[in-house]
Amino acid sequence: MRFLILIFASFFAFPQAKIDGKSHSIIDNSDYSFLETILKYKHLVLLGEQSHGDGATFNEKIKLIKYLHEKLGYNTIAFESGLYDNYKARQLVLNKEENSVIYNESIFSIWSDTQSFQELLIYIEERAKKNDTIKIVGFDCQEGVLFKNYFIDDLKTVFKNRNIKMKASLFEEIEKAFIYKDLEKIATNKTDSIAFYKNVHEIFGSFEKMNNLTLDEKIIKQVFTSSLTNVNFEIAQIQNQKIAVQNPRDKQMAQNLIFLAESYPNEKIIGWGASYHFAKEISNLEIDNLTEDYLSKQSDLEKKATGYSDYNDGEGKELLEGGIPMGKILKEYFKENIYTIAFSSFEGNYGMVNSILYPILTPPENSVEKQLSEYNIAFFEFDVQNKVPFYSSILGNMPIKGNWQTSFDALVFIKKSYPPVVRKYEESDFKKVKLPNYMIKGRIVDKNSNHVIPNAEIQLHDRITITKRDGTFEMLVPNTNEVAFLKVNAFEYASDSLQLNSNLKDYVFQLSKSKMGGIILDEVILNTNQKELSAKEIITKAQTNVNQNYYQKEFNQSFLYKSSIVKEGTEKIMDEAILKFYCSKGLNSSNNSDTKFYGKIERLKKTPSKSDKLRFSSSYGLFSLLNRDLITEKANALYRSGSYNYKNEGFETIKGKKTYKISFVNTSPGSHSTGFGYPAPKSSKGYIYIDCETFAVLQFEHCVEREPFDLKDNSGQNFAFIYKIIVTYQYSNGNYFLDELIMIDKNTVTNKKDPNYINVYFHVNSLKSDYIDVANLEIIKEPIKLNFGANTTFKEDVTFWKDKETLDNVIRTKDEYFCK
Repeated sequence: MRFLILIFASFFAFPQAKIDGKSHSIIDNSDYSFLETILKYKHLVLLGEQSHGDGATFNEKIKLIKYLHEKLGYNTIAFESGLYDNYKARQLVLNKEENSVIYNESIFSIWSDTQSFQELLIYIEERAKKNDTIKIVGFDCQEGVLFKNYFIDDLKTVFKNRNIKMKASLFEEIEKAFIYKDLEKIATNKTDSIAFYKNVHEIFGSFEKMNNLTLDEKIIKQVFTSSLTNVNFEIAQIQNQKIAVQNPRDKQMAQNLIFLAESYPNEKIIGWGASYHFAKEISNLEIDNLTEDYLSKQSDLEKKATGYSDYNDGEGKELLEGGIPMGKILKEYFKENIYTIAFSSFEGNYGMVNSILYPILTPPENSVEKQLSEYNIAFFEFDVQNKVPFYSSILGNMPIKGNWQTSFDALVFIKKSYPPVVRKYEESDFKKVKLPNYMIKGRIVDKNSNHVIPNAEIQLHDRITITKRDGTFEMLVPNTNEVAFLKVNAFEYASDSLQLNSNLKDYVFQLSKSKMGGIILDEVILNTNQKELSAKEIITKAQTNVNQNYYQKEFNQSFLYKSSIVKEGTEKIMDEAILKFYCSKGLNSSNNSDTKFYGKIERLKKTPSKSDKLRFSSSYGLFSLLNRDLITEKANALYRSGSYNYKNEGFETIKGKKTYKISFVNTSPGSHSTGFGYPAPKSSKGYIYIDCETFAVLQFEHCVEREPFDLKDNSGQNFAFIYKIIVTYQYSNGNYFLDELIMIDKNTVTNKKDPNYINVYFHVNSLKSDYIDVANLEIIKEPIKLNFGANTTFKEDVTFWKDKETLDNVIRTKDEYFCK
């Protein structure tokens, strides 16, 4: 019956009639010449897209941008990406700290990971060589990696330069909310909420004290306002407030774009974003039974492909209810100086870069796509006088009936859609590095008895080290041709020295007893009476000594990687690979460790889970794993000491070194202190093992339990997650490097509709160091992010893997190894 109703609805209730408008066939850029008249007085042109997975649309937008720039003088592209991210990217480029590649971090990856966007960057660089600048800006209140890494410091600098003093704790609370989205307590606890908004009020009050703001200061203020909107939006979602579509975000994006237009009044701007956001009006659109049927079919395709869909039958009418897109606000502001262009297709498939593909369902008869299907590409000007509703697939490739001529000025129709092509990375560069330092070692003994001398002092310029109990020492020394001497002092012994020799790596000092007695008595007395350090003091020393203990220059490191799902002791291997990393900035803390690592997959093992195409499928697991490293991340027990209680549990030997065993318990677990966001961590505890001599962290164990949560698909399923992270470090080339990094994710699934249902399984991701190279460097260009390895295919190499050591991911799930 439903099928027959749809047939009648499609063919009889709405017979095919000509949709009024003007069509222009498009073959190449020159075919857009008619736009010279249409856009003559338009300050802002908005280029939408029906989904974020239409490669044909991306490519056509690039063609259109080139025409608009070269022929009509549009010189700024405003992306639906972070306002601050793209401001900061431009600052880094202008200051010659980065080149245009930085825009791959400032623009959302749905675009920057495509070949289309790379071609746009190449075009912008080519125009720049001709002193023809095209500016990239962003208008979104959702920010990314540059915001996380730089914004708080830039905010502090604004007030510091104006001699406005503010407490460090205020910025830490803003960082928790803005950067780490630690929002649950703000959303659910009145005291925390009042405290947070008091801090926000103080920030705004400080801005109000400033006169004659510079453009940079205005931008930072606008970013703060914009980011607060995003925080408020997420708080409202946690509180289960009913929000029409994405109205708060749309309003802020419109205000951000207006701000940019006012900040750059002489520039003509091209907007790049979703067609929904750019629509001038959506109240004239109707999701009827035909559209509901299309939505159901799409939902079935999603369930077949992924096992999940967030759409429930009959919910379509609520999708656009009450929505006020940014395009409506922009139209009210810019009046006749804005022009909005949508995109759609008739056939083909689509899907975000390197993800599942879906077919475009054939549009209905009474649709603009059907009418234009005789064209390959066409530009269709809507007739604003037309009052008859018709169907179009402008939003999400789903046919919706409405007066589309009041929503958009025009439509670029591309008959056949195809998905975006994944970007290709440049080939690696290679270079030899003359190491600034090299390692020497040695032994100090009594000249007469040949007994070792512990606690002796070895000095080279301002570098000092102490011999161990066995009389041995190691020291990094500069790689230089200047004459230098190693000086040795020991209690009750005469001093001695040897000239440093770059060809000699092993030194032996034979000291004679001093006739004058002790010569470093004060230091010995100091050491014997040294106050015992508290657990927190040990943690502080470990944090302070990070740059001294861990390698701070570029290097390569190769790892064995394994990703597995383990259930009831049975392992399903998802990926087993040899990965080679390039770390460009050394091992130190940032808000996003993944931006420091570039890599390539050198070998991939054929496993039963692999299809005929041998491809790496664990980019998300690897990406998440690197964000759990103790040294290169801040959201953990080493750097967020204010959120933890520590206890010295005594000593333990790790990798032959005597270490302090420090236990920790998180007193206020959240994403700021644990790295785990919504649903918030329920508990966070573990151990840090710190070398007693150097205060280097040698091992880290962390257990995190998150609050259970229900799926929002009415299935009744409830998920509970417990994680164990294990990190160890190895000593090489005079510094410490990552040795092992393991994350075990225990998933417990229950169902409220079936009390007897329970499904427990583990997802285990492991990295084990294979070798390190600090001298012969391969500068790899592909960052380790969510699409890592997407373009790499492999041939099976049975011989290599036959005798290769494997990682035991199963044993990590045993009770004795997991969190207790």
